[in-house]
Amino acid sequence: MLASSDTYIEPIRPSDGRQESGWVLLTILLILLAGGYGISAHQTVPAKLPGYLLLDVADKAVLTALRNAGDEILFLSEAGEELPDIASLIADGIPPFSPPVSGNVKHHWQRIEGHCYLGTPLKNSTGVQFLLRLEQGVEVYWRPSEPNHPHAPQPERTGAACTPDEHWQVLSNA
Repeated sequence: MLASSDTYIEPIRPSDGRQESGWVLLTILLILLAGGYGISAHQTVPAKLPGYLLLDVADKAVLTALRNAGDEILFLSEAGEELPDIASLIADGIPPFSPPVSGNVKHHWQRIEGHCYLGTPLKNSTGVQFLLRLEQGVEVYWRPSEPNHPHAPQPERTGAACTPDEHWQVLSNA
């Protein structure tokens, strides 16, 4: 005889994929959390662009011509000699000192302290001041000359006119 009072019932869960879906969802969340932490922990500050890239095309051309002119001026003046004056640079046709072919002059150039050339924009044009130092090789500096610009020229400096202060930006070149 069969004993019907001692029946054992084993519950069987349906195989509908609920448990597997939960594990997949948990794995995706862990991957996203680890990736988000990795990205936030390894971010760097983007590199600051050189200031001369903010200049307009005409001012970039003057900056390049001034860098090239520095080498030519050093070549023209022999060791121990005084640097040529602006009139001789114009006569030799060295840009940016000599007027361009269009004849549109935008800067007034002057030699200061014997080893520097300063270019200031004319009264009718806004632009950039340039400083070419030939004391220890060729060094080219520039700064905006607009009065409302944060790096605008200060009224009068107490230091030497050929010594750039913190408002000048240097053209870094090799």
